[in-house]
Amino acid sequence: MAVEVDESFHTSMLPPMKAERDISSLIKTHRVAVCIGAGGVGKTTTSAALAMAAAQAGARTLCLTIDPARRLAQSLGIKDDSADESIVPDEFWSSTGTKKNADVTVMMLRPESVFRHLVNKVSHSKQQSESLLNHRLFDHVARHLPGTAAYMAVEKLWEVYQDKRFDFIVLDTPPSSKALEFFDAPQKLLDVINSPLTKTLASTGSSKSLHAQLFSTGLRATLKGLSKVTGAGFLEELAEFMARLDSVLELLRTRAGELEEIFHRDSVAYVAISTLESVPLAETERLLEQLEGRGLSSKLLLLNKSIQPAISKEGWAPEILAASPLEELDLSVKVDRNRATWQESALAGAGRRINEIPNIRLPYSPFRRSPAAQILFLAQALAKS
Repeated sequence: MAVEVDESFHTSMLPPMKAERDISSLIKTHRVAVCIGAGGVGKTTTSAALAMAAAQAGARTLCLTIDPARRLAQSLGIKDDSADESIVPDEFWSSTGTKKNADVTVMMLRPESVFRHLVNKVSHSKQQSESLLNHRLFDHVARHLPGTAAYMAVEKLWEVYQDKRFDFIVLDTPPSSKALEFFDAPQKLLDVINSPLTKTLASTGSSKSLHAQLFSTGLRATLKGLSKVTGAGFLEELAEFMARLDSVLELLRTRAGELEEIFHRDSVAYVAISTLESVPLAETERLLEQLEGRGLSSKLLLLNKSIQPAISKEGWAPEILAASPLEELDLSVKVDRNRATWQESALAGAGRRINEIPNIRLPYSPFRRSPAAQILFLAQALAKS
């Protein structure tokens, strides 16, 4: 059963959920919350709610998304998603009558922008940086060099981690199938940078014979076919560009270890998000296992859309009783009891890691809300946990 309501909160309609951990301790004892989870479990909405809960607790909060779908900015009421950084507008808070105690800043990752920042940072002069940034191959390499997007996400996390404007950072990662690329990014990009092809290209200037050097390496067979398609001129141009890029590649080599280290800091918490269903729980268990293999562990599990059945229709708020026939309410109570039983069964059958970490159950709501109202509804549930 679904009931249309306006955007205001109706927290009295649902009984409070008993939480197994105080969310305020997570905010107070950690600087970063990395939100991970399967697709379709409300991860982006819940990440936004965590950011809002932190702001309501008075923490100047940054919500950083590396999800290419950019749903986070839209959910937080940011209309101009072309900006790299935006503050959640006051209208977002006032639309649901929620008091704002601190700002929430939203950043959307654009790998090519981070790459440009790195080039400007390591270049010895404006002329050197412009020769790279204005090269016709720059945008292509920035977008398509293997591992660049995930690596630049880690680079951005490192940058904002040191930004004193923010007390708390919420990182919204892509669904679990892509999230692991984020954790493996420093090493993967390092493998590309240290590959024979990259080293050869970066060490070859336009004044040297690129073909002579390349064909003297073990790349003969691959490059022979490539030169027929692209022509020698393109390979020379690529070598010239890579030679200019060498100082940036050297920075990436030295920083890879530093960036990977941030994952293991005590101030970084991994927050898993799932629903109480067998398939998402199994996928979350696999993700936690893979994190464990990287020496990382989740601090908290947020279980979204958790059912707490009403004992009878008398437990519902007057607004629901007035809007629905009594036979529909009786049926809703019965359905919720069954769903709650299924959820408990799914959790009991989940893996060891799922059942070992502390969890907070975020209540399912039968009401259709705007994205803003739903985020703040969950933020309030988190704040009360």
